[in-house]
Amino acid sequence: MRIQSSLARNARSILALTDHVQVSATVLSPIVQGMPFFGVVAVKAAVLERGRFHLALQGDGGLVHAFDATSNGSGYLVGGGALTSLCLRDDCSSLLSASASYNYVLADGGGHGQSVVYGGSIVHRVGKHVKLLGEVTSAFGGTSLSNTQNTDGVLAGYGFIERGDDGWRLRRPG
Repeated sequence: MRIQSSLARNARSILALTDHVQVSATVLSPIVQGMPFFGVVAVKAAVLERGRFHLALQGDGGLVHAFDATSNGSGYLVGGGALTSLCLRDDCSSLLSASASYNYVLADGGGHGQSVVYGGSIVHRVGKHVKLLGEVTSAFGGTSLSNTQNTDGVLAGYGFIERGDDGWRLRRPG
């Protein structure tokens, strides 16, 4: 059983129950005025491994709570998705990944919505102890899948991953 944890502006912990099943918890705490609290728990299971191609399914549930001067509201979400990766090298030290997940959101007062979050990333080993990372994520959502709106822009990230005595660690410039 492995446990991985990272702290920055958010907290994320991952518990590997087996080689094919893991549980994660992610919390994004409000760090600026108007930012909501967000927490989600997910279970991910590997369902297909064919050579360099891997497929996993994930189920999740979570909470969003807004701290606003005019209203305090909460939303609850439940959903699932698929995550794929393609190893670019025999040892899988470099890989392409893509994911898509659907969430049904139920707000206080009976309102509801739906969202789809999708993204991709590449990890490329450039040395024995260093990998480069690039990732992009976006989403669309609305009150129903026939009434959706794309998110303006994308969330893009980059950085490098280095191996230390305690395992691989993500480092982002800045």
